[in-house]
Amino acid sequence: MSEIVNSISIIFAVISFLFNMVITEVNEILITKKPDKEQKEKVDKFNKKTKASWYKLIFITIIYSLFFIILLPKNIKILRYSKFDLWDFDILTTLFVIFEFIILIFIIYAGDRIIKLSKKIKE
Repeated sequence: MSEIVNSISIIFAVISFLFNMVITEVNEILITKKPDKEQKEKVDKFNKKTKASWYKLIFITIIYSLFFIILLPKNIKILRYSKFDLWDFDILTTLFVIFEFIILIFIIYAGDRIIKLSKKIKE
């Protein structure tokens, strides 16, 4: 089990690094105001940058979703057969479950950003 947790930790770190890069770009786009329609070149450039960020975020969200789906059966098994104990708990299974919940939070946050970017594109 510890090898699995170590492997998942490495994959999770790489994906989180990519997520951080993309989400920083997305947040900058969401903060900036869309140029006026009279400035055709700036509007096209802004839309192109926004759509590129949208696709990157979709890609990262798909990776997180696949990661979540792959780990879900093991987490269900852990939650189903483990007992709740505050003092004498297994750290590996606890980390495994925590990874799954963190991935779910990232998926929800990315989904929120995808919706906001979609609205920004349609403006």
